[in-house]
Amino acid sequence: MVVVSQEPPVKRQSQGLFAVGHRKVGGRRKGTPNKATADIKACFIEAARNIGSDGKGKGGVRGFIEKTGRANPEALMLALSRFVPPPLKQDADVSSVVVVNVGAVPANKYLHASDVAKMIEAEPLVIDNDEDAA
Repeated sequence: MVVVSQEPPVKRQSQGLFAVGHRKVGGRRKGTPNKATADIKACFIEAARNIGSDGKGKGGVRGFIEKTGRANPEALMLALSRFVPPPLKQDADVSSVVVVNVGAVPANKYLHASDVAKMIEAEPLVIDNDEDAA
C-alpha cells in the first residue's frame, strides 16, 4: 500500500538550505529539555539527597540546601535567584509594588532588634536588571 502525503514538500534554497519562512519539520517540541541536561540535573538532586545536612543524607535535598545556605549564603542566594520570575515588562499593568528585603546573616549569628530596625530604615539598594537599558 502506498501512502501519499497531502502536505506540500519543504521549500529549500538552491544550496539545500531551508527557505525563509518554511514550516518546522521534525525535532523536539518547544520546551523539551535536553536529555543530557535532565540527566545531569537528576544526578545533582541525587547527590544532594545522599549528602543531606550531615554528609550522610540527613534531611535529604532540603538538608543539603540548608547546610549550603548556612556555609555559603551567597551561593544560596545565587541559586534562589534562578527561581525568581523575571521582572515585568515596563508596559505591563502593575497594580501594586512589592518590596523584598534580603539580608545574609552568618551561621550561628543573630540580629538584635536594633540591627533589624537599622536595616529597615536604610536606603534600599535598587538593582536595575533591565537588559534593554544598555
